[in-house]
Amino acid sequence: PLTFQQAQVQTWPRWRRTTITTHWLVGQNFQPGTLRPWLEMHTPDGQRLYTFDDSTPPALIWYPPTQWQPGDQIHITTLPMYPPRYWGIAVGVVHGPDPLQPAHRLPVQDAAPTTQLHTPDGTLALAGAWQWTPTSQLIPIPPEHLTSPRLGPRLQPQGHAQTIHFRLPSGELVPLQAWLPDTPPAPGHPFDFWLRWEQGIPSGYQPFLHIRQGDRNLVQKDSPPHLFILMDAGQSTNDWREILLPADIPPGETIRLVMGLYQLDTGQRLDVLAADGKLAGNEWTLATYTLAPPPVPDQTCALIPATCFSQIP
Repeated sequence: PLTFQQAQVQTWPRWRRTTITTHWLVGQNFQPGTLRPWLEMHTPDGQRLYTFDDSTPPALIWYPPTQWQPGDQIHITTLPMYPPRYWGIAVGVVHGPDPLQPAHRLPVQDAAPTTQLHTPDGTLALAGAWQWTPTSQLIPIPPEHLTSPRLGPRLQPQGHAQTIHFRLPSGELVPLQAWLPDTPPAPGHPFDFWLRWEQGIPSGYQPFLHIRQGDRNLVQKDSPPHLFILMDAGQSTNDWREILLPADIPPGETIRLVMGLYQLDTGQRLDVLAADGKLAGNEWTLATYTLAPPPVPDQTCALIPATCFSQIP
C-alpha cells in the first residue's frame, strides 16, 4: 500500500547542514488514515538520532497521510539537521500507535538493492548511508562497501586487522576479525572500528566492549551487531562499532579496548584463543591507545556546536 522509492540529501557544506527528502508512492490499496511513512536516522552502531516524530516535516502537516489518495507521489523533506560524520537512514511503514515497536510496522517486501539490509524483524530497511569528507562534502556510502567482507576503500580503517577465536563449550571455534585504526582517538570524540563475524554470532551470545583506563571501565557497551540498523547476529555480518569517549579524560592517558562474548542467560564468558591458538582468558584487548588532543574546532564547529561531531580532523 505504500512504497518507498528513494532518498535524497541536500546540504549546505559550509555549515554541514543537511535535509533529507524521501519519496513515496501511494498504492491502489492504500486506505487513508491507516498507514504512515517512517524515517529514522542512525549512527553506525545503531543509536537513533532522529525520527519523523521528533520534528515533523512540514509536508506531513500540510498534506497528512489521512488525506493521501492512491496514485499520489509524496515527497517529504525534513527540517535542517546537523548529522555526525557517519550516518544512515532506515525507512518503514507504520500501522499502529507506536512506531518504535516492530509489531506496529509493516514487513519490508520486494526490497530494492538500496534497501537490501533490513532488521531481523523485517520491518525497517537501510535506505542509505553517508559520510562527511575533510572538506565538508557529504558523500554516499555505496551499499556494497557495507556488505563486502573487504569493507570498501572508503570505510577500511587506516590501521591493522587481527583475528581471534572464541571457544564454545562444545569446543567449536567462532572466528572474529577486527579492523582497528592506528590513529589514536581523542577525548569527547567518537572512534570507529569494525568487527567481522565470518560465521555469525552463536545463538544466545552477545559481544561486550569496554574502554578501560587501568582496571576501570570508562565505557561499557554490550549489544548485538549493528550496521546503522540492528543486524541478524546469526549470519555473517560486518559489525560497525562507534564509541564516544568521555570528554574529561586528559590527552596522553592510556586506554584499552577490551571485548569478549558472553551467554545472555548466565553471563558466562567464552574462552578466547589468540592468533597463535593459545588460550588468552575470557576477554581480549583489541587495542591500546594513548589519547590524542581533541582537534582544534573549525569555524563550523566553533559557531555551531552541534556540528562538532561531523568535523573530520
